[in-house]
Amino acid sequence: MSAALASFMQIDPLLSAALASQMISNVPAAILLSHFTSDYAQLLLGVNIGGVGTLVASLASLIAFAHFRVVAPGRPAVSS
Repeated sequence: MSAALASFMQIDPLLSAALASQMISNVPAAILLSHFTSDYAQLLLGVNIGGVGTLVASLASLIAFAHFRVVAPGRPAVSS
């Protein structure tokens, strides 16, 4: 497992971090992947992008969505 993570992080740390943040929360993904790269700028950018990629990717996104539903009931969350 660690060899695979190291390999992915060498190929593309940003994409690897973003994908990992879709599978697990972005903070644990950053901690886990930080052991396999020295490119911390790409790692941090990737987990931040991945953390907001989908609604369920980040607990903060879920909290913000729940708050939005209370503050603006009936209003669509996404406008076209």
